[in-house]
Amino acid sequence: MVDILHDVQALEHSIAHFLSTLVNLEQLDAFSAEDKFSLLVTHTLAHTSMIQLHRSFASDDAVSFEKCSRAARSCIIIIKQMADQDFAFLDPIIGVSFVYLSKRFFNISSRKPCWSIVGDFLIQEMDSIESTWPFMDTGDVRNDLGTVFYALTCLGPRFPLVGEYEVFANPYFTHRIAQLRTSLDSENA
Repeated sequence: MVDILHDVQALEHSIAHFLSTLVNLEQLDAFSAEDKFSLLVTHTLAHTSMIQLHRSFASDDAVSFEKCSRAARSCIIIIKQMADQDFAFLDPIIGVSFVYLSKRFFNISSRKPCWSIVGDFLIQEMDSIESTWPFMDTGDVRNDLGTVFYALTCLGPRFPLVGEYEVFANPYFTHRIAQLRTSLDSENA
């Protein structure tokens, strides 16, 4: 177990170091469109890697949970910086990239688009918040989940595997999206 924790920490350090070498997202407008989209994809892959690395520990470890949460919020910031027309120019890896976890670490492999990984964690976060007492506001998490859902829907026409199929392939994701829509509809009524 100690070897696994050491390996996880080493990989986390590598991801964090890699992220620190990337161009800050606020500077994207200074780059060509092609470079901008490459940087968006690179940032997204790095942050979803951090989620994948810590997700299995997040339910029992507050530090891992916080690292997943920060990485998910970083992906939300990336999505929010995109205009509707930007989705057509993204590299397909953002939608259909298969993120494989080392069988040595977790004895599982995960094949999900990056933004589905973010959505899955946000659902886990919302479940965690909703199970606390006293009740906490889940509005921010629900808004972030709506942002991910919107991004996956926007990718659908260009990458059919990511569109509604991917969003609705996970029954729990479907159930939570239906709850989100119902609660948003009741708040807007």
